[in-house]
Amino acid sequence: PTESYPKLASKARRPKNDRMEVINEDDQMSNAKTSKLSDSASDEGFNSGNQSPEPEERKRERRRNNRDESKKRRRNHKNNNPITKI
Repeated sequence: PTESYPKLASKARRPKNDRMEVINEDDQMSNAKTSKLSDSASDEGFNSGNQSPEPEERKRERRRNNRDESKKRRRNHKNNNPITKI
């Protein structure tokens, strides 16, 4: 039973389904390891150090500003492109 793809040392460059199988195997292994420990420490609240979520309007405003900034940057980049000035 010879595989069609070349045998490589890295896990990359395999067909996608092979990669998924490898990932799933790894997941099962890690789940087996962690399931023994999970009674003592719960995963709940491990994220509690994060800031409260941003209010909707501030999020919108920040995104608008970022979009405007990137537009300006893009425009400037076009104007400063030496190739187009020839």
